[in-house]
Amino acid sequence: MRKIKKARVRLARPIDRDLFKRLWKELLKDNDDKGSFTPPSENNIEASARIFDAYIGGWTDQGVYVPPTLEGIVLFIGNDAVLMWGDGGPNGLESSLPRKAIGWGTYVSPAFRKQNLSKKMRDKAKKLLYDMGFTHVLGTAVQNNTAGFESGVKAGFELIATLHLLTLSKEISKEAPDEHQVDTTYD
Repeated sequence: MRKIKKARVRLARPIDRDLFKRLWKELLKDNDDKGSFTPPSENNIEASARIFDAYIGGWTDQGVYVPPTLEGIVLFIGNDAVLMWGDGGPNGLESSLPRKAIGWGTYVSPAFRKQNLSKKMRDKAKKLLYDMGFTHVLGTAVQNNTAGFESGVKAGFELIATLHLLTLSKEISKEAPDEHQVDTTYD
C-alpha cells in the first residue's frame, strides 16, 4: 500500500476524460472479478465516459464548448481515486424521492486503499449534490464487494432493496414448451 500524503478531493475537468476512462475501466474490472454483470468492455467504458461528458461538458474536436447536459459530479483524488454521482437523466417514472442522484460508482486503486479516500470523496459529493438540490443518492454494491458495501453503510447508505438477477436460457423453453405459448388472437 502506498500512502497519499495529502488527499485533496477535486472536481473533474474536461481534460480528465482519459483519466476517468482508465479508472472506470479498473472499477469495472474490479467489480467484474467480484461478480458484477457489467463487464469492463470498451462499450461500457465509453458509455460511462458519455455520462462523464454530460456532467462535465467540454470542448469538441471542432473547438466548440458544450455545456453539461445533466447535473452531476465527478471527483478525483490524485490519479488514483474516482467518484461519479448525479442525475440519471429522464426516465419518465415518478418517484417518492423528490430529487435523486445515481451513485454510478466510487473507486480507489488497490495500492491506495485503507486510507479513507472513498469517505473523503463521498463526504464532498454529499455536500455538492445537496447544494445542487439533490435529496437522495441511489447506489449499489456488487454482492461480493464486502468492502464496498461496508463503506457505503458507513457513508450513510441504507439498505432499501435487494437486486435479484434471473438468468434466462434455452433450457427454460425446453422444460414445458406448451405452457409458454401466448395467445395472440384478438376478440
